[in-house]
Amino acid sequence: AAGGGAPPAAAAAAAAAGGASARAAAEAVVAAAAAARQVLDALPAARAVLSASPATGSDPSSKAAGSPGPTHAPSASVTTAVTALLSELTAWSFDIFSLAAARPHNVIETVGWAALQRHGLPASLGLSEPAVRTWLRAVEEGYSDPPYHNRVHGADVTQTTFWFTWSGTSATGKAEGGGMGHWLSDEEKLALVLGAAAHDTGHIGRNNPFLVATMHPLALRYNDRSPLENMHAARAFELMRDASMDWISALQPAQRTSVRRDMISIILATDNAEHFNQVAALGRKIEAARARIELGEDHGSSAPASPTGAPPEEASAAASPAVEAAAAAAGAAVLDLDTDLEARLLVKGLALHAADVSNPAKRFGTAAAWADRVRAEFYEQGDEERSLGLPIAAGFDRESEIPMGKFQLGFIRFIVQPLYRQIND
Repeated sequence: AAGGGAPPAAAAAAAAAGGASARAAAEAVVAAAAAARQVLDALPAARAVLSASPATGSDPSSKAAGSPGPTHAPSASVTTAVTALLSELTAWSFDIFSLAAARPHNVIETVGWAALQRHGLPASLGLSEPAVRTWLRAVEEGYSDPPYHNRVHGADVTQTTFWFTWSGTSATGKAEGGGMGHWLSDEEKLALVLGAAAHDTGHIGRNNPFLVATMHPLALRYNDRSPLENMHAARAFELMRDASMDWISALQPAQRTSVRRDMISIILATDNAEHFNQVAALGRKIEAARARIELGEDHGSSAPASPTGAPPEEASAAASPAVEAAAAAAGAAVLDLDTDLEARLLVKGLALHAADVSNPAKRFGTAAAWADRVRAEFYEQGDEERSLGLPIAAGFDRESEIPMGKFQLGFIRFIVQPLYRQIND
């Protein structure tokens, strides 16, 4: 929309509505969303929008626990624009900024529920829409308003994680071809989407090293071990103590255990301190699978384990004969994720981690907008570190600015590119 024309989805929605008047209305709404997006591109204005409360005028960070406030019904024109935007939910180039402009106070709820619906999970798992949506609103209201780790980032990561869960899925929702959508169970898709929604709830705009250095209450509570990520995961489940948000009770006991295990594991996997260990661990498994394929060894099981059966530590790490044969024929390194549940859990965690650091892999305009936001947040932390007499890490000191291109290039070369190559393998 910022390029001057309505997105294809908006035009399609208008045509479906019927008549020139409907088309004109949709185009007007998309134009308004584009104008709002330009406002979001200015950091101070974006922060002002995000700091407003969902409906009550209170600080959203104060709503981290308990039932969320009421939401106002959107106008018909806004609903039309949102419908048009959500029609592109499966696209890597999904326009999260325009959706956030149209849904400034419930963008995570909007994306999260739409993603579950696209997978058909409410029906297949018997989920309560009121419980899930109330939980999503409470999770969203737990996000505060730092320049980067706010509700728009949470929604962006939710949509990108959904993209991973949808890859390998046909337009009708059936699994076909490669990609995570081909092998994920419904429970795993649920855990990934909702884990992504909650992955940064309660974030205060400071990283783990800062919390540890200042002996922040979160660092003390979690003994300096991934304090932010532990807090995010804990809040996700603490909210479900409220019966109005207890969506997980609709699942069978084994399903609840699986979903909880996955949500905790993948949220903890977003700690950047674990990045190199996780990438290396997956790399070792891929190389081992490659070696087995090349040697033609047969260590597979004729009866693959259930993805939600035994815990990862009890699972075999071997590839099945069928997978070995397929991999050999394709000349690719393939893990048998039916039997190697440790690898399966690792891949799911790395998928959320990849979504969390996906900004440089998006369109340049989108990547640049996020880069401005993350640097603003880093500078705020650096300012506080200076005031406390703490060392300031490279990239956090506004008085020793690193050119944006160099700053992003290092992030791409050392974090994003190796991670995406590993995920691709």
